[in-house]
Amino acid sequence: MIKRFSFLLVTLCLVIGAGVLIGCGDLDEGIIEGTWVHPGDSYVITATTLQYVSMYEGTDYGYKAERIRLSPDGSRAGYITVRFTEQYGNPVSGDHYFVIHYKDLTSTSVQMAGAYKAGGEDSMPSAAAAEAEFTVPNGYFAMYGTYTK
Repeated sequence: MIKRFSFLLVTLCLVIGAGVLIGCGDLDEGIIEGTWVHPGDSYVITATTLQYVSMYEGTDYGYKAERIRLSPDGSRAGYITVRFTEQYGNPVSGDHYFVIHYKDLTSTSVQMAGAYKAGGEDSMPSAAAAEAEFTVPNGYFAMYGTYTK
């Protein structure tokens, strides 16, 4: 009887623990999606697209979101890899990839920055190259804007 109870208790704990972990993962992946507004610009993020609108330039940049990568440490931070065919309002040929970093993500606010550093690259020819180059440790994300949903 004690063995059966112990087995049931351990099984129940494993099932509940797995449900909690799976539920948290789904929340993190979906929470970055939505419309994020900052004075001067905004992002509309879905699972497959990222639309950036600069109110100063009056330009609407539509990008394909290649991948949303979450931080493994649960800090509500991550990267969005995007592919674009237009840069600064001008068409470009070939594949060009860029990365946006986000941090301090909640259901209503987030800090976001596009990859930039003086003397650095502004795009890469593949998603893998962009993800390797455009990182916080490489010094590409220094100025963040606060966006609200």
